[in-house]
Amino acid sequence: MKSRPELALTCPSAVLTAHFNRFDPKLLFGGTYAGGIVLWDTRAKAGPVLRTPLTGKGHSHPVHTMQQVGTQNATNLISASNDGRMCVWSLATLKEPQETIDLKNEMKNRRELSVMCLSFPENETNTPYVGSEDGSLCQVQIHGSKVGVTECYDGHEGPISGIDMHPHQPGLDATFDLALSCSFDWSVKLWTVKQYQAPVLSLDSFEDYVYDAKWHPHHPAVFASVDGEGHIDLWNLNKNTESSIVRCENPNAALKRVALNKCSWSTDGRRLATGDSQGNLSVYSADRHIAQPRNEDFAQFGERVRQLKPIMPRSREGYGSALSRGVAYGDARH
Repeated sequence: MKSRPELALTCPSAVLTAHFNRFDPKLLFGGTYAGGIVLWDTRAKAGPVLRTPLTGKGHSHPVHTMQQVGTQNATNLISASNDGRMCVWSLATLKEPQETIDLKNEMKNRRELSVMCLSFPENETNTPYVGSEDGSLCQVQIHGSKVGVTECYDGHEGPISGIDMHPHQPGLDATFDLALSCSFDWSVKLWTVKQYQAPVLSLDSFEDYVYDAKWHPHHPAVFASVDGEGHIDLWNLNKNTESSIVRCENPNAALKRVALNKCSWSTDGRRLATGDSQGNLSVYSADRHIAQPRNEDFAQFGERVRQLKPIMPRSREGYGSALSRGVAYGDARH
């Protein structure tokens, strides 16, 4: 069915993020520009079967990101809006959040943390990492003695558009908690968030905003990224830590400027889906050696990560200034 979607679900407000229920694929959640959280049921009508009321306890600003966490018997939806509000929802009812946390950036005069993306480490339900519009990467505690922002990591010079925590895999040291972030500063950065507050690797070969980056679900050293020039880059950190091993161009981008702004791996790691600024969805096949990594790939990646050290922050003057790289957050080419 290449000419039309199998199902079309609608909403009165623009949908900024949507996810399947991890334990029931007939249900989908969405976050909207108006601040509402909606629930669709593919067995019902095209519109939402549940939506959150716009009250003071929930969101009243655009919800760019959300993630479902927990087990089938104890699961919650965590959402964040760009006014710094994080909400914890019970999936049984969306009348009001179970908990509401207003996030402040402790490094920048306690300003509201304008959250653009969030990601939980695997099997973690209390400590997400969020990326914000001011370039901050922050660790957040939902429960405990200190609720809110507990750590801030400095390394990006522009809004963080995506963050993805490395999946825990056999043979890898789970204590590293590797995070991958991408930004409007034309870079992807790798972090060992439990060891250092600076990135341990910066990939700067892009010439436009990097909108999304996702770890491969099975190969420890592989991830994909998509950018504003319409490129899909496949990276293998075991082979190269400076440039991608494969670069594909979105076929729609060859004719006119079409940005790729989302990517997602299939569960088996054999397919990569991307979405672009014109509303097109493209699906790519991955080579078998990526989808089925060898034992030595895990050992090699673990050793490589252990050798990584934090990158010294670039001086503000040296960044040149953003203009020396052409990074002005309007059009990157002016």
